[in-house]
Amino acid sequence: MTGMKKPAFFLWREKDDIIQGSEEMNLKEILTVMIEKNASDLHLVVGNQPCFVINGKLSYYDDRLLTRNDLKAFLDEVIDDDERKQKFLTQKELDFAYELEGKARFRVNAYFQRNSIAFAVRMVPLNIRNLEALHLPEELKEFTTKRSGLVLVIGPAKTGKSTTVAAMVNRINETLPLHIVTIEDPIEYVYKPKKSVISQREVKEDTHSFAAALRHIVRQSPGVIVVDGVKDKDSVKMILEAAETGHLVFCTLQTWNAIQSVNKLLDFFSDSEKKQVRIQISHTLKAIISQRLLRRKDGNGFACACEVLKVNQTIRNLIREDEQGQMLSVMEDLRREGMITLSDRFLALYKQGIVDLAEIEEFLPDKKGNLDTFLLQ
Repeated sequence: MTGMKKPAFFLWREKDDIIQGSEEMNLKEILTVMIEKNASDLHLVVGNQPCFVINGKLSYYDDRLLTRNDLKAFLDEVIDDDERKQKFLTQKELDFAYELEGKARFRVNAYFQRNSIAFAVRMVPLNIRNLEALHLPEELKEFTTKRSGLVLVIGPAKTGKSTTVAAMVNRINETLPLHIVTIEDPIEYVYKPKKSVISQREVKEDTHSFAAALRHIVRQSPGVIVVDGVKDKDSVKMILEAAETGHLVFCTLQTWNAIQSVNKLLDFFSDSEKKQVRIQISHTLKAIISQRLLRRKDGNGFACACEVLKVNQTIRNLIREDEQGQMLSVMEDLRREGMITLSDRFLALYKQGIVDLAEIEEFLPDKKGNLDTFLLQ
């Protein structure tokens, strides 16, 4: 092999599948391959190969290790605003969105590690898939027809909350003449106005904070409000007030279950305030949608297990009396009213041959005992 010309660097390496590319590292080429391979995430760290996450597993872009100069060049490529770039260099953290020539959008977190620039990139498709294409429960359509109230979409990070909210909001966009206002950090899915008028506000770009945006939102005459998480007490107060005064509010939370979600909202308040807030939540809350993503048995991506809690009079009473710990048993008793538990969805996905038992077992707290119970259903 001595004396042979050194080959160009590879654009993709997975087992024996090799696509030859340019000698210089190019971010647009990397992102293009990310789209082609339908990778969910991309990690760019000095001293490592560019690394994709595909179906939950790591795959590498090529054999070359990233250098500090590569990462600096990538920063110049995605941030052409000198003021914004200086803000990142000063604060060492920056969340923003980046679009590649009408092919896809990316949610980017730029950060520093070992005194060098690094990136974590999440792909966001340009086209918003509908509820049917996402195989989400029919019950979710009901919440898009509400004229007021609060709908929480919850789950750990990377469980598709934003995708579900986008599908529901786009259904409203296709069917109702309303003003929809979103508050996001950063903006992920970009809506194309159909029957609705849509204002998308990015924190730090279009407004100083979530609280500042919510403080003035009622004057913008919204029919629907979409909030990407809650960060402080003022935001929770204004979300509940908006839901009480004739607005439909969708809000995402990084919580594990319905009980934890209600408690998280309450935790922003002092003990003396909690009784009144519980009453507000019981009046305004319409549903809690909880999600988990499970690896498909065929290796083709993920399946979404979606729990649906519909707030009826029984649930309202439990919240008001601070007995939300009983909500799961109520859901199990009232399946005929459209309640769906995660166990229901796990069982359905298993029986349909979409996921295997090992994947489901990961999500059961008392694995052995709960798995035995699960299989007897």
